[in-house]
Amino acid sequence: MDEMRAREVLTAAGFPGPAELLALGENAVFTVGDLVLKVGRDATGHP
Repeated sequence: MDEMRAREVLTAAGFPGPAELLALGENAVFTVGDLVLKVGRDATGHP
């Protein structure tokens, strides 16, 4: 998982606003407003 791909997933899911990256590893974890969002590598279409 890389930050750029995770941000693309957030934008495609309708979260285009400023997202603060909290953690990056096998998953990416962001805050957007009052929400905490986790983007897993499966969301990017990679095995």
